[in-house]
Amino acid sequence: MIYGSTTNGGFGPGAFDELVTRYARQRIEQLILRYHQQVDPSKNEYWQRNREIDQRGRRKVRSDQRAACYHWSKGHGRCAVTCPSSGPEKWRYLHRPNFDELGIR
Repeated sequence: MIYGSTTNGGFGPGAFDELVTRYARQRIEQLILRYHQQVDPSKNEYWQRNREIDQRGRRKVRSDQRAACYHWSKGHGRCAVTCPSSGPEKWRYLHRPNFDELGIR
């Protein structure tokens, strides 16, 4: 599944699917051009990105503890349905991927 509840915000499903498909094609192209076999994200990059997403999410109105919001997961400290990244941020991340942040082997 490409489009899910946590990708809401900034793009409709069609536009988001197009960006994610383009991103995947660029990754596959890099594997072929570099004669590699796999993309192996580092744990550091993975957790760094998750910390960034959590930090942004905590700045959103829905994270206010005074608000009774079913979207906010108290057990995990995250919003279960909305991505905290803006449309332009998603565009930059998916349109021009930083191939160095994932280990391509």
